[in-house]
Amino acid sequence: MKFVKRAVITVLILAVVLVGFVIKTLNDAGEFREIKPHFNGQVKAFGGVLSSEDITIHSQSAMAFISSDDRRAHQPWSKTRARQGAILGLDLGASKPGLTNLTADFNKELNPHGISLWTAANGTLRLRHLFQGLAQIRDDVC
Repeated sequence: MKFVKRAVITVLILAVVLVGFVIKTLNDAGEFREIKPHFNGQVKAFGGVLSSEDITIHSQSAMAFISSDDRRAHQPWSKTRARQGAILGLDLGASKPGLTNLTADFNKELNPHGISLWTAANGTLRLRHLFQGLAQIRDDVC
């Protein structure tokens, strides 16, 4: 009988510790906090962007570069045929901004993943993007 009593007490202590750990983890993750919206601007949605992976903005020209690719179509289980990926441009300073396909005349397979913008000392811009796996990096002059 003494063994059963100790076993029950041990199980109860472990259960209390486990519940405490779960509550602490949920609290650390912010589950018990209230988030109040505080954005006062306007939001505009643009269609035609498939699985945008990355966006980088050139601060001087207010031009946003967006890498876009239909990632689901590349999966082995997908029944749809993969479309050509693209790097899209969005002029944030325009009165009516719209998406422009900057790689429309690129005739090789393009599946951009991440992008970054580099400005040389002479002002030349280079848009770097990862494609077809992380091992290859391509530079395009903007």
